[in-house]
Amino acid sequence: MISIQRKKNRLFFFEGKKNAPFAIINAGGGFSYIGSIHESMPRALYLSKQGYNGFALQYRTGGVDITCLDLARIIEFIFEHARELEVDTNCYSLWGCWSKNGTLFRKLWH
Repeated sequence: MISIQRKKNRLFFFEGKKNAPFAIINAGGGFSYIGSIHESMPRALYLSKQGYNGFALQYRTGGVDITCLDLARIIEFIFEHARELEVDTNCYSLWGCWSKNGTLFRKLWH
């Protein structure tokens, strides 16, 4: 696992095979707390053991707008550093732990 500090966020990178697709896993918490230790990290670890690259995002709390901005910035960061991270940006997925992520992902794509 590699921990990447990105301004006010932390991204935990669980390496899979080189140049494999990746997933960003967001923990639940209803925008008021972050459950990354017990929700997103185990899923990212599982993916890495399957050969995929898993990222567990530790975002800021304070509402959907702040969290959405954090997720967008992390996606941008991964794409900008894909070569050094050795991840494939042609195929990636966003995973959410619990319902707040449906709201977050919907807002991100609109």
